[in-house]
Amino acid sequence: MKVIIENCSMPRFVKNSEMDWTELPDEALAFSTSMEALDFYQQHPFKTAQLVLKFGDPRFDVNLPVEDYTLG
Repeated sequence: MKVIIENCSMPRFVKNSEMDWTELPDEALAFSTSMEALDFYQQHPFKTAQLVLKFGDPRFDVNLPVEDYTLG
């Protein structure tokens, strides 16, 4: 499983810690756990984010919306 962060308003995926973006999930920054991804998001918040849990078969991928209440 690969844990990545998507900006749903673009849609693009976080590519690296400098907050560059990619359209391709395979190029996205992979986190080892969802908690690691959430910690990263809390340090780099943006609206309309979701965690994407990518599995070998796309039928099993899971999208989890994330909200940062500090953004208003």
